[in-house]
Amino acid sequence: MGLLLRLGSYIIHPILIPIISWLLYISVQPTQLRGLIVKYTYKDILLFTLVIPALFWIYLKIRKKISNWDVTNVKQRTLPLILYAFCLTGLLVLGKLDYTLPLKAFIYGTLSSVITAWILTLFNIKASLHQMAISALLIFCVCLSIYYRINLLFYIITIFLANGWVASSRLYLNRHNPTELILGFILGAIPQFYLVTYWL
Repeated sequence: MGLLLRLGSYIIHPILIPIISWLLYISVQPTQLRGLIVKYTYKDILLFTLVIPALFWIYLKIRKKISNWDVTNVKQRTLPLILYAFCLTGLLVLGKLDYTLPLKAFIYGTLSSVITAWILTLFNIKASLHQMAISALLIFCVCLSIYYRINLLFYIITIFLANGWVASSRLYLNRHNPTELILGFILGAIPQFYLVTYWL
């Protein structure tokens, strides 16, 4: 049971959520558009949401700017969050997301959540970034189901259960308290609710 709870923090890591959202978006696309979207977006998604952020994290760990990979120290979160915000901004400015409005809105929402989490660190307030990411994905999935008028109930239930798995994992590992988890959920969900009005 302990191993299963630990895995929740690694399998559903915040850095993977944009890629998971991209895969989800691709999977519900009309067949004739899927190939074009993959062709024009996969490099940007991988580069700006996984490769560059991972290199930043490794650099910060080597230089001892962060004490652990989870960045549990709230004061150490300031720089990683700013760097990740720059990565997301780079994706929005340089990436070919103009024909993927729902996905682009999701990235904007994620950027808003990251900036809000960064502002909170200035006041020594810590929110769960894991919970923030998975809650954003949940709202995104629900909205995709409405937008394309398709049944994504299996995905929605799976992501909903993943929310609980992540929350339990973070509590088990003593990385967060319930208040920080709730705050993370709110930070992730609200921007997605707001931005969905631009594409739904």
